[in-house]
Amino acid sequence: SYAYVNENIAGADANHDMAAVMPPMGRVCLEAITFDNYGGNGGGIANTGSSDLYAFYGSVIGSNDARGGSGDGTTPGRAYGGTGGGIHKSGASFVYIGDYNLGSYVRYNEATYDGGGIFNTGSDVDIYYSFIYNNVAGANLPEGMGVLDTILEFGGNGGGIYNVNGGTVDIYGYYDYGSVVSYNYAVSGTRTVATDAQGYGNGGGVFNRDTTGVAGSRVSVYGYSSIEYNYADRHGGGVFNDNGNFYQGRPGQAYAGWGDVSNNIAGADANYNVTASPGSPAIENISFANFATDGGGNGGGVFNIGTEADHYIGHGSWLYYNDARGGNGGGIFNANGGDVVIDGTPTGYPYTSYVYGNEATYDGGGIFNTSNGINYGQVLVNGSQVHCNNAIDNLDNNGNGGGIFNEADADVALTSATIQFNEANRHGGGIYNTDDGS
Repeated sequence: SYAYVNENIAGADANHDMAAVMPPMGRVCLEAITFDNYGGNGGGIANTGSSDLYAFYGSVIGSNDARGGSGDGTTPGRAYGGTGGGIHKSGASFVYIGDYNLGSYVRYNEATYDGGGIFNTGSDVDIYYSFIYNNVAGANLPEGMGVLDTILEFGGNGGGIYNVNGGTVDIYGYYDYGSVVSYNYAVSGTRTVATDAQGYGNGGGVFNRDTTGVAGSRVSVYGYSSIEYNYADRHGGGVFNDNGNFYQGRPGQAYAGWGDVSNNIAGADANYNVTASPGSPAIENISFANFATDGGGNGGGVFNIGTEADHYIGHGSWLYYNDARGGNGGGIFNANGGDVVIDGTPTGYPYTSYVYGNEATYDGGGIFNTSNGINYGQVLVNGSQVHCNNAIDNLDNNGNGGGIFNEADADVALTSATIQFNEANRHGGGIYNTDDGS
């Protein structure tokens, strides 16, 4: 048996969230329901406190909408909900999506603000042999919704998954049955007042942030799973990691299986519009022809920032074919004290890890490593390879560091590593190191 939660809207009533809890077995059908107000979290499911949530046996959580704004439609703001288009989860408990028998789906969901597919704060989320795809954070409000029709886009983070405050997310599978986070989109918004330096439109696939300084928010992709074909208007096409832990593979567990980050775009600027809600965004059909209007995006694959930020690429994992449009760090953008470890053994596949075939419009086709003058980014490439990356622009002194760009007292260390077949339109085809880098 399975559960099917489809075409629901949170924000049906200003005084409460719409909620449905799926039991471990059985079937829940909520379908083709229409509401006209705002102010809810969890378009499909809102689950709080210590209760666990199960979505097994091919369950589908799809085409749901979490609408933000006050209940009368006059005031925008995250204080009025609008997070977790498919699932909104809070509290110290567990969410299980998929199982050893059959994977489940979180798809075609929209949030006015953060977490198009899943919004998680403080809980443990297991995504096993399942698919998180075609979800949107920062989706436009639909037509006919009153005063807020004039607000075209609010902007949001975490198109597929938004994880904060000590939450953990494991995206994994087994051999040929990995999980996939794909075709999700984080929209920057046209009228959003940013609350931090990065604003909104970050983390097309996954947004991971820790503000506790204690527990450490963590996202892991392993067990032959991938984060691919996601889009962010600003930074972190695949993953935006702010003072949290993001692991490709499992540190110290060579046989946990690879976790790939591929074909993601930062600085997408797709001008995405929702014309009807709920519905299917069909993101895979969008053409991304332009750079983001606010200056482009950094970290096509992964944007890693902060003194507590750790990005680990483990045995046999790949970070490939990602694109930082109008920005730096096609594969990885690492800054302000972040640590990146690309770890493997120099004996070839399946144990060597790769940063391969990534592009940046400006500097650091594979990796861009920098600091803020106080906290210094650190990159270690151990027994792995940085291949065939490209820094493509030769204007305004850009196009440096095809493989690696290192600056501002940041550190790069290479041990048993191979840097080859990279290209830069200006300086440093393999590595460009400024006079204050090391």
